[in-house]
Amino acid sequence: LIIRKGAGMKIPEDWLFNANNTNDDAIGIMYVKDDTLRWRKKVSPKWTDVCEFADEIEPYNSAIHFRMRTSGENDLTCAHPLRILKRNKHGRNLLMMHNGILAVKPSDISKSDTWEFCQFLRSILSKEPDLIGDDSFLETVGSIIGHANKMLFLTEDMKFHVVNPSAWIEKDGLLLSNIYSIGSTLYGQDWGYSFPDKYGYQSKEVDRLSYLPHYLKDDRYDYVPRKSILEEE
Repeated sequence: LIIRKGAGMKIPEDWLFNANNTNDDAIGIMYVKDDTLRWRKKVSPKWTDVCEFADEIEPYNSAIHFRMRTSGENDLTCAHPLRILKRNKHGRNLLMMHNGILAVKPSDISKSDTWEFCQFLRSILSKEPDLIGDDSFLETVGSIIGHANKMLFLTEDMKFHVVNPSAWIEKDGLLLSNIYSIGSTLYGQDWGYSFPDKYGYQSKEVDRLSYLPHYLKDDRYDYVPRKSILEEE
């Protein structure tokens, strides 16, 4: 679950409590303070940790992530946010949170599907970092990962960039990647996961590479990366 909030907005306590009960493997936050991108993560958080993290981000435009592990270890490497770009290597920091399950087989079983996809994104954005602000790039990423997956990026200039915005839900002035995690329903709709085949979900196969722009066409990848080619987090 990802919850995106504006400065000064408070996330309801029952949302936080329910989210931590349904997605209790890890928690993470990201925001900008004093022109500096800040983030923090904790594995297997207690309720006191959740309250502390929520209090920390309350004054800021920010986001909080609750992880339910579906692949990879339950550790800080797989917890969100994940850092795609690093200032000491790429000249800027870029953070990302993800909600959903990607059709990616990690090259290292200790890593998650999101971690693996970050290697793919880094190979592109390390060369053309300004693409993160390009709507066509975000739409292309959305078409690759599928509508059931949501991603949220945060840049150092305090800008949030949303992937698959129509799949998000606005509730009480907050933006959520799903609402079943907070124990809520909306308009009687089912906002459940779309699971990969091993969970009984049969996804439609399409030739996604046929229409990708030049920066996403790479012979090393078959739809999504099968081998990590860049450094670990």
